[in-house]
Amino acid sequence: MEYPLRTLIKSSDWLHIEEDDIEGNYNSIIEETSCCLNLGNITHTFTLIQDKERRKTVSESFRERLSHLNDVFFEAGLYEEQLQQYNDVCLNAQRAIVTQFVNDCRNGTITNYFHVQYNTGKIRTFKNGISEQKKTVGKNIIFTFNNERFISLTGITTGWDEYATAYRHFFCLVLILSLFEQLDINISNLRILYFSLNQKVKLAVLSGMKVNCMFGLGGSYGSLFEELSQLIPSNKREMNIKIDKEHQIMDITIKNSGFLSKAYSAYLNCPWDEKDIGRKIPLARLNELYTIKSSDVRVYDYNDFLDSKDISTIRIMRGNTPDTMVVRVELTGMRIISRLVKVSANATDKVQADRLFESFAVPDDMIACLLWRIIWRTKQWNSEKFPIERSLFNVYSQFIQEYEGSRNIAKQTAVIILLSQKNDEERERLINKYFDKNASKQKAEIRAGLKKLDEMIEKDCKEKAEFTKFTGGLINNYVW
Repeated sequence: MEYPLRTLIKSSDWLHIEEDDIEGNYNSIIEETSCCLNLGNITHTFTLIQDKERRKTVSESFRERLSHLNDVFFEAGLYEEQLQQYNDVCLNAQRAIVTQFVNDCRNGTITNYFHVQYNTGKIRTFKNGISEQKKTVGKNIIFTFNNERFISLTGITTGWDEYATAYRHFFCLVLILSLFEQLDINISNLRILYFSLNQKVKLAVLSGMKVNCMFGLGGSYGSLFEELSQLIPSNKREMNIKIDKEHQIMDITIKNSGFLSKAYSAYLNCPWDEKDIGRKIPLARLNELYTIKSSDVRVYDYNDFLDSKDISTIRIMRGNTPDTMVVRVELTGMRIISRLVKVSANATDKVQADRLFESFAVPDDMIACLLWRIIWRTKQWNSEKFPIERSLFNVYSQFIQEYEGSRNIAKQTAVIILLSQKNDEERERLINKYFDKNASKQKAEIRAGLKKLDEMIEKDCKEKAEFTKFTGGLINNYVW
C-alpha cells in the first residue's frame, strides 16, 4: 500500500516520509480503541453445562454479575495458571502478556487504561422511508483500551494491539471461571471451554477509535489552513465545519456517515448506485443507449437513522513546526469505522477487533482516506462556482521575516501588505493621499517594498497552491 506521504524509515518515535523530492516527519498513533461483544457470545459457553436447572441458575447469577464487572479484575490472580493454558492453546501471545495482565489486576493499575462496561439492550425505532420498525438492540459488553495510558504506565511501546486482544479474552475467561467456581460448576475438560470461548470472543466488533497523526507537509501549514478553511459542506445535515482562525484550528463533525461510501465510490469512478440499475444512459463509445447493470454499481447499505446515530469528529491543527499538520480523529460507531477501514467501504462489513491490524497497520492511511472523502463532499471540489482562493500566508510570512531587526516592523510590513492587494493606480492614490510631498523617503521605501512583495507573490503563484498539492498527494499517491 502506498501512502500519500511515503514511509521511508520506521523508528519507535518517528516515521520519516517523502513526497516527491520533499522530505518531512510524520508520527501516528492509535490512542484508543473500543469494541463490543454481544452478550450471547459469552453465555454460549453455558451450553457446556448439561443440567438445564443448573444452566438456568448460572444464567441468573451471570446477569447479576454484569453490574459488578470490575470485580473480575480482583479475581484474575486466582486463575493465572488457566490464563496461561488458554493463551498457549488459543492465542499464542507472548507469555509475558499474561503476567502483565495478572500483575496490573493485582495492583489495580489495569483500570487506568482498560475499561469494561455492560451496555443494556433497548428498543429503538429504525426509519426507512415512510416505514418504521422497532427493534431490540442486543446487549453488549464494551471493552475500551487506551494505548496512550498503557504506554505511560507500563513503558511497553510496541505490540499494544496484542495486549488489547489478549486482555479481552482473559477478562471473559476469568468472568466465566469465577462464575463457575462460585456456583460449584465443574467443567471436566477445560480445553473445550477454552476453544468455545475463544471462537466467540473473536467476534468482538470495533465500535470506536481515537487516532492521532502528524504529517510533514513540505510546505506551509498556514497557507494550507487558509485554503482548507474556505471549504463548505455540500450538505450540512451530513457534516459541519468550524474554523478557529486565531489558533488555526479546523473542527469537522460528521453527523451522517453515509456520504463516506458515496465518496469512495466516486474515487473508484463508480458514480451509480442501486437505484440506477436498469436506467438507460448514452455512452460516447456506443451508438445506442446503455442499460446500467447490477455489475456496474457498488452496493452500499444506507440508513439515515443508523448513519446519524453516532457523531464522529476530526480536528486539524498546526504541528510543532510551521510545515507540519496534526490530525486528531475520534470515530464513534461500527458503521463509520467499516466505511473507512474495510476495503468494501460498506457499513455492514464489520471490523473484528481481533483482526484490526489485518485492515491497517498505522492510522495515517485511514486518515488520508477520510480527509479526501470529506473534501470530496464540499462545494469546492471540482467546482468553478466555488473556487478555492489561493493563500498568500507563506509569502507574507517570508516578507515580514525580511524586515526582522527593523524599527516599526509591524507598521512597515502591514502598510505594504495592505497596499499590495490594490491595483497600481489605487496604490499610488493612497500613497500620495496619506504621505505629503516631504515624505519622499518613506514613499520610496513603500514602493520598493511593494515591488519586492509583488515579485515574491509572482514567484509563489508559479507553484501549485498548498490545497492543490495536498489533495493531489491524497488522491494520486494513494491506494485505498
